[in-house]
This record gives sequence, structure tokens and C-alpha cells, in this order.
Amino acid sequence: MAPLLNISISSNLQFFPAFILILILILFPCPSAATTSEAEALLKWKNSLHNPTNHSLLPSWNLLPSYNSTSSSTNSSHSSCCQWIGIVCNEFGSVTEINLTSSNLKGTLQYFNFSSFPNLLSFVLNGNSLYGSIPSQISNLTRLTHLDLGWNQLSGNIPFEIGMLVCLEVFWAHNNNLSEEVGELHSLMVLYLYDNNLSGTIPSSIGNLSKLSYLALQENKISGSIPKEVGQLSSLMVLYLYGNYLSGSIPSSIGNLSKLSNLALSTNNITGSIPKEVGQLHSLMVLYLYDNNLSGTIPSSIGNLSKLSNLALSTNNITGSIPKEVGQLSSLKELYLHKTISVVQSLH
Repeated sequence: MAPLLNISISSNLQFFPAFILILILILFPCPSAATTSEAEALLKWKNSLHNPTNHSLLPSWNLLPSYNSTSSSTNSSHSSCCQWIGIVCNEFGSVTEINLTSSNLKGTLQYFNFSSFPNLLSFVLNGNSLYGSIPSQISNLTRLTHLDLGWNQLSGNIPFEIGMLVCLEVFWAHNNNLSEEVGELHSLMVLYLYDNNLSGTIPSSIGNLSKLSYLALQENKISGSIPKEVGQLSSLMVLYLYGNYLSGSIPSSIGNLSKLSNLALSTNNITGSIPKEVGQLHSLMVLYLYDNNLSGTIPSSIGNLSKLSNLALSTNNITGSIPKEVGQLSSLKELYLHKTISVVQSLH
């Protein structure tokens, strides 16, 4: 029986390399097949744009004809888009970055096949003339970390499917005509949606964005009050909400933002007094609260802001005297208090 056992083992070993090869092909598809699909998807989108042959970057987007149809390596070289301007690939030849900043593109994203780019990490279309809505299929970019659609003519609602991009860290969609709110993007560090037509209120769920460092929602049509959950954004360094229709008072929880350096809430309808907790913002350099309906007095705790260089409280209903603690602001360069009520005490 021993020789039969040896034959069986020998036979299995003979087929073992083939089994490994099949397994590799299943787990790691042929890069040329992936890049061909990506290249074709890019060309389809290019051809949907207005006058695609006139764009400054896209003339390089062409699949050259193969001169040797029997050579797989030749076919692969001609079907790759990795050498196209604005395209970056990984070591396997799959697209990881698309950067077409200021490329004179005019058209929509409706014919962009998002599902063809499973490894895309960065998608930058800033400074073009793209219009129409952001397709909900953008949620297929499951590995995306950077999305920049700023300075275009996009309109409609920001699709809630963007909230499914769990790896997204930076989202810029400023200077468009977008509306509605964004979903919960727990990995987000930068959110620029300024100068759009965003309306409605700031959702309390924004407090879940624990990694958020920059939040810019200025120059929109946002109404309602600033939710107290903003105080949970422990990583926040910049908060711009000016030029909206915000009302209600400044939440005392804002004092929890120990890393905050720039706070601009000007040109709204904010009421109530300046919370004394503002004095806890020891990293604050810029505080703009002008052009609101703030009342009450300037809190003495403002003297704790040793890094403050710009303080603007003008055009409010602030009463009382200027607290002597303002004199402790050794870094202060600009102080605006005009068109406020009752300034009766000199600075010492």
C-alpha cells in the first residue's frame, strides 16, 4: 500500500501550483483588466462633457491602438490610464487619485461611473464649470478620503449617501448652489460648504464629528440656533458660521473647544449675552461677533484670551462698561466696539 500512498502524494503536489495560481487570480484580479475598465469609464465621462477635445488636460486621455493583438503586455500598456494627466495609480495600475483642478471642464457628473473606481482615494474637480447634482452613486467610492468639488456650479441637495463614505476626511463643496445638510461623516476632518444655498438648521448630530478640525458653513441660509453639541467637537480649530440667519444664544458649551483659534459668528440674528465660557478658549486668536443682537455686558473672563489678536463686537446691543480685563489682552491688534450701546469706562 505504501507505493500507492506515494503516488497519491506526488499527484497532489503536481496540481498544487495550479491551485495556488487560480487562488491568486481570484483574490487579485489582473491589473490590466481593472485599468481597462477604469480607462473606459474615464473616456465615457470625458465624451459626455461639452467639447471634450478642447480641455486643457483631457487631450492626453486616449487609448492608443494596439499593434500586436497577440501580446497581452502590449494590450495592457495601451489600455492603461496611469500616464494620463491628472491621474495617479497604485502599484497594481488601479486609479487612486483624480485631480482636474481648473481644467476648463463643463458638464455633469451623471455619466461618471463611480463603481469603476474601487481604489479611488482623492477626487478633486475644483475650479471648473460642472453643473447639475451630485449623484447618489458617489457612495460607491468607499475608500475616498478627499473630495473637492468647490468652485463649480453644482446644485440640488447634497445626497445623504455621502454619509456612507466612512473614510472621508476632507469634503470641500464651497461656492456652488447646493442645499440641505450632510450625513454623519465620522472620519471627517475638514468640511467646507460655504457660499452655497444651504438652508435648514445645523443638526445636533454634528457633535458626532469628533475628528473635525475645520468647519466652514458661512454665507448660506442656515437658520435656527447653534446646537450645544458643537461643544463636543474637541478637535475643532476653525468655526465659521457668519453670514447666515442663525438665532438664539451662543451655547455655553462652546467653552469646551480648547483648540479653537478662529470663531466667526458675525452677521446673524444671535441674541443673548456673550457667555463667560468664551474665556476658556485659550487658543483663540480671532473672535468676530459683530452685527448681531447680542445684549448684556462683555464678560470679564475675556481677559483670559492671551492669544487674541482680533476682537470685533460692533453693531450689537451690548451695554455696561468695557471690563478692565480687556487690558490683559497683550496680543490684541484690532478691537471693534462701534455701534454698541454704552461704553462708559476707559481702558486701563
